[in-house]
Amino acid sequence: MCRFCGVLVLLAVSLNRLNASRPAVNQELSSLFNELWRLDVNRMSPAIDYTISVQGRASFVSQGSHVVPDHASQPLFSNVNENKLKNTTTTSLFMKLLDNYERSTGVTERVTTEEQTETNLFLDAVLQTEVMKRAHRYLVSKGQSSSDLRLFKNQLNLNLVSPLPQTEKHRPGLLWIRARLCWRNKIWNRNHWFSQLDPVLPARKKQALALQRIQSQGA
Repeated sequence: MCRFCGVLVLLAVSLNRLNASRPAVNQELSSLFNELWRLDVNRMSPAIDYTISVQGRASFVSQGSHVVPDHASQPLFSNVNENKLKNTTTTSLFMKLLDNYERSTGVTERVTTEEQTETNLFLDAVLQTEVMKRAHRYLVSKGQSSSDLRLFKNQLNLNLVSPLPQTEKHRPGLLWIRARLCWRNKIWNRNHWFSQLDPVLPARKKQALALQRIQSQGA
């Protein structure tokens, strides 16, 4: 599942020059996403590998507020097949990346040799999946990626996994939602991460601006 979501992040960043509002482009992307979903043979299946406890709706958002109160008494996931998570190569390698990032915003990321090794192992595993192979072919056909796997791996690293340069103290694509949800232990009703879809600004500049908005609203 994380592999499929990661591919969607990459496509969102790489294809921001395409006009997705055009019916032809929209249909093409819809067909591609459905194909990627079918190719993800290791995905977690609802009611089999996990169970969600809905517990009703979230509270309304008061005018002028950006926070949704969480009144759920139980966790969202009442059951998860942890054995499958641990035994799926890409998922288990992805889970090792989760402690490689500074949780606090405004703190410079420092990448260790061990963390870089974990990143390389994860990317190598992802590149061997049919999901990423298909995504790679599509991106190459659109002129958004190189056919050279080494260059494509570097693109994945920059857009999905690697922290930004130390002068920019923000988050990579895969951790963007996680950072947003952890902001001051509150549930945020705005997914600023999707500001990457804006075709005007470069993806990383948009990440920086989005994080600034979150910080200013939560101050």
